[in-house]
Amino acid sequence: MKRFHDMVFYALMVGILVQVLMMPGEPGGRGSAQSPAQLPFRPGDTLRSFSGVDEAGLPAAIQLATETGLATVLYAFHPDCSFSRESAPGWARHFTAIAAADSRVRQIAVTAADPASAHAFAQRFQWQIDIRSIVGVSAREKQHSLVSRTPWVFVFDSQGVLRMEGHGNRVAEAEETVSLLLSQQPVTNRRKGSRKR
Repeated sequence: MKRFHDMVFYALMVGILVQVLMMPGEPGGRGSAQSPAQLPFRPGDTLRSFSGVDEAGLPAAIQLATETGLATVLYAFHPDCSFSRESAPGWARHFTAIAAADSRVRQIAVTAADPASAHAFAQRFQWQIDIRSIVGVSAREKQHSLVSRTPWVFVFDSQGVLRMEGHGNRVAEAEETVSLLLSQQPVTNRRKGSRKR
């Protein structure tokens, strides 16, 4: 009987040791190779541009820091994600609302899926939005965090500074953030328009 108890005790100790070695941040564990670049984007972080591919699979760089747009809203989705499918009809209505608000707002749906699957998904839900696939990006690259959670929404200002990020069901908050950015835009023609001739 003592032999049986000893074997159970040693088996438990080995199991505990294996779990300790696999804990993130421990020497020899999987987490020891992590770097700060793997952390997801948070409000205040800057991303001036990133690489993707268009429907034809051709490289298509996306500039977030641009003078032509006041805000860029990225929508992360994946055709195989059930939550993305649930969000898709509401997003279609949201895309229309944002586009109607101001032409200076760019909307881009991003995914880790291949371009053909991404565009088929967008057509299925009648999305009127640019689609970009972010493929071949290592999980160690910060850009990967743009498509690592789905559905997810990101709002960047014209300098490429992230102003809001969150679950895809927070599109109302994204709209509010875009409205705030629009209201902060200086009106450059106000003096000319107010002069009487």
